[in-house]
Amino acid sequence: MIARKPASRRTAASIIEAVRDRGNDPRDFRDAVHEAAHALEARVPPPWDRERIHTYLVRSCGTRDPVAALVDSEIRARSAEMHACRRYGIEYAVGHWALAACLETLTTMQACVPLEIMVRRIQSGARRAETRRLVDRIEGLR
Repeated sequence: MIARKPASRRTAASIIEAVRDRGNDPRDFRDAVHEAAHALEARVPPPWDRERIHTYLVRSCGTRDPVAALVDSEIRARSAEMHACRRYGIEYAVGHWALAACLETLTTMQACVPLEIMVRRIQSGARRAETRRLVDRIEGLR
């Protein structure tokens, strides 16, 4: 049996356009999913420029350790990327993007997450029901 994508599923281009319509300028599908994941998680009203998303993410930490909360947020966004790319048949080099996440957490949060742990957390996050629901919400952007 051949798996077919549901008729209601959006295209990668339409998701990129929906994120652009909210004031972000993603470089590609993966970047659009990443920024949308952060924005939806932090409940950012448009415009979704990167600076505004980051500000809301920091505020959304509440009483939690902000570094741990922001690292977890980065892992959730990378997991959403991986899940969405697989859903749309787009290649996702988890090692590459895990390394990018490690460098981002090191430079912006002064947190050192070993690459092997980052890869495992992204892969395991991509399989979680909460990640599927987040990607469903991203697909629902109009």
